[in-house]
Amino acid sequence: MASELPRSLPSAGYQVQQAVKMALADGHALLQVDIQNQRTTSVDLTRPILEALPEPVSILFATGTAGLAEERWPSIPPDCQLIDVGLRDRLLRRDWKTLVLVDGSSIDLPVLDEIIQPARKRPVLIVNNWPEAPGTIGTGRGSSKKRKEFREKVEVIYYLQATRFVPLVISRQYPGPWCVWQDQGPGAYKLLEEFTNAPTPQDLKRLSKNVPFPGPIQIWNRFWGGPNFFRSW
Repeated sequence: MASELPRSLPSAGYQVQQAVKMALADGHALLQVDIQNQRTTSVDLTRPILEALPEPVSILFATGTAGLAEERWPSIPPDCQLIDVGLRDRLLRRDWKTLVLVDGSSIDLPVLDEIIQPARKRPVLIVNNWPEAPGTIGTGRGSSKKRKEFREKVEVIYYLQATRFVPLVISRQYPGPWCVWQDQGPGAYKLLEEFTNAPTPQDLKRLSKNVPFPGPIQIWNRFWGGPNFFRSW
């Protein structure tokens, strides 16, 4: 059953928490969250998710922003370690139960594998805010073949992206289906179709055929300000 679309960062955070709990209960260990919103950073997206993870938690920041998390987060759980990717050897010095990778899509794939392998069956959660092609899951940097192989290992438990120029929103909350919604006007969205797997570019092209294309002013606004869906975030 399709979940309701969140209308704010806190409501998305709550949905992610529920998805994490259900995925872990079902035995999934390598999880991914992609909320592709240019107005919000991965640091902001990660904080509410921590409440649903088994502690102690080690958080690896791929972009060297551990200091930013210390500044922006209102509090840091007492049993939580913040590490920049350049200092990842510190992971070996701590007995963590959950590993979180912030902006994992910006790490080279061999390094990503190096980080994940020692986890064995312990939960690893990748949190991305990395705009790629609509419906495309953010993975580490590398060849198309390696990226495809890595995607097949991951359970994408939460995905949310609004396309910039066509009024469509793509979403998924585990264990529900992938969904494509159409923007119907201020605050209104119509569910167009549900998918077992992430919709392909061909699916999105088909669904956008009958969707009214925005005018030049809307295109200009979306070019600079991003999709309407995330404006209130």
